[in-house]
Amino acid sequence: MKRSFCKFLIRVLGWKVKGSKVEDKKCIIIGAPHTSLWDFVIAWIGYNTLGKNPNVMIRSEFFVFPLGPIIRWMGALPLNRSKGSNALKQIVREFQERETLQLAITPEGTRQTTTQWKGGFHAIARLAKVPVYIGYFDFKKKELRFDIPFEITNNVDDDLIRIKKWYHDQGVVGCHPEKFVTGFE
Repeated sequence: MKRSFCKFLIRVLGWKVKGSKVEDKKCIIIGAPHTSLWDFVIAWIGYNTLGKNPNVMIRSEFFVFPLGPIIRWMGALPLNRSKGSNALKQIVREFQERETLQLAITPEGTRQTTTQWKGGFHAIARLAKVPVYIGYFDFKKKELRFDIPFEITNNVDDDLIRIKKWYHDQGVVGCHPEKFVTGFE
């Protein structure tokens, strides 16, 4: 039911989902450009058209009624960001405890303009021993994709440069293009 409804929505909104679903039960899918809350909405609808339920980590403070049940249904997992908690350990533990976890992470870490992309996904992938995929939401082409394998190395800085270059070379455009900076402009 949810998949059919999402297919209907994506068609009505004029978007296309390219590629195929990620077959790995556990993985990280990095998504960019992250310039608007619409990125999450469009990506969530698009990923559900593939018959998959994406997961995202959201601050535990948001898991209160009435929002809590809704975001949990959408695949959100609570992340305790209080003093003394360790987000990296929490996420790795989620990978260890779950049979399936396809975690979507935005390497930009913000919807604001930034050249300093975050490497947290890299540390999580290495510690949890899960593969990384590149995903994108291109607002100019109205195109989504989630299944591009990315082989991480032991050098997060080099990997971030390779990822930024990939997005630049593809010409991916965000909802607010002026906020998406790869450093290759």
